[in-house]
Amino acid sequence: MKIIDSHSHIGKDNAWDIQGNLKEYVKKAKEIGITESLIMPVPMPKIGIGNSEVTPIMLATYGEENYIVTGVEDQYGLRPNLVSNNPYKYVNERLYRNIKNIADIKLHFIPLVNAIFDTPEYLERIIDKYHPIAFKIHGYSSIISPREIKDDFWNIIKKYDIPLIIHTDCDINENDSSLDWYYRNENAPLIWIRILDKNRIKGYLTHGVRLCDKSFEIVNNNPNFVVGLGPDALLSSCKDRMYSEEKYLETLFDKLEIDKICFDIDYPWNVSAYDSKTLDWNSIERIKKLKLSKEELEKVLSKNSQSFFKI
Repeated sequence: MKIIDSHSHIGKDNAWDIQGNLKEYVKKAKEIGITESLIMPVPMPKIGIGNSEVTPIMLATYGEENYIVTGVEDQYGLRPNLVSNNPYKYVNERLYRNIKNIADIKLHFIPLVNAIFDTPEYLERIIDKYHPIAFKIHGYSSIISPREIKDDFWNIIKKYDIPLIIHTDCDINENDSSLDWYYRNENAPLIWIRILDKNRIKGYLTHGVRLCDKSFEIVNNNPNFVVGLGPDALLSSCKDRMYSEEKYLETLFDKLEIDKICFDIDYPWNVSAYDSKTLDWNSIERIKKLKLSKEELEKVLSKNSQSFFKI
């Protein structure tokens, strides 16, 4: 059976003490039967150049003088420490080059974009260069709210009809007035869904839309939306970042139409808890235990992603 992992990451993340390794991912993906993958940079990439490490989005957001001062330049002439716009240019280029050397399974490169700092000219250049089947937006790790996005960005996405893979989040704890709490809730699935719908943009909404009932209702009735289910083991343990305490996979399959659910590993976040660094690769077996028909299983594991991304 064809299996498509529709959402996994490669690279070292600034906020996560684990690294998405391309060779490790390809090896494990082949072992569990994945035949095709959508691969993108980690949400908040940390880049090692020489003896320095830089995090471009932090520099773009807070400025070099407030975050890191280094004077490095890589072989491509890029200086991530001086980023003021297009913060993911370096990581996109590097991952794209690495993926081209992999022949074991089919990999689709998904550029990580920033809807605030990316210029229209840069977006058009990477569309022309990479011919992407989608863009990834991680509003929480990019330190943005979808409500801050200007028309220039939406106009580019509409012009080229590019689907967006959207990180959804929430924090149901009482507001502690922190930026972390604010940006998690600003990237709630309902906020994204309404903005995407208003702009007539196709959206792949990650993390089971946090088991949000209203989101389920809209997704089921809107042809522009599908939902990624991963990483199911981690999401099952994240009660303070979900809108329901019901069993994760069972609730997702009960509330969503089968044509709306897409399989993804979400490597390297495929762990059982945030304090665990042991990777879990048993998602397919847990899905099979839901006793889906062969046709339903094929839709979830590959056909829904094939249809949505036109691959």
